[in-house]
Amino acid sequence: MNYIKIYSKINFKFFVAFGEEYMSLLIQILVSLLVLLSFILIVNIPIALGTPSEWETSKKNIFNLAKFWISLVFITGFAQAFA
Repeated sequence: MNYIKIYSKINFKFFVAFGEEYMSLLIQILVSLLVLLSFILIVNIPIALGTPSEWETSKKNIFNLAKFWISLVFITGFAQAFA
């Protein structure tokens, strides 16, 4: 029974030591995705609104991208809370 306790403590220390590096990498990836998606939305929304009949065809895609953007903001904030 003592072996299980020692093994779990070793794994936890290993996770803490290398978990910070992985968490930092995860946050960098999430922020990069957020910036990329923001740029895509900044370019696509005025094009969709400015072109006649383009809004009706791309409205669903833009709303889905906006929902993904909002969820990405919350996921990034949640990940940052644990970093």
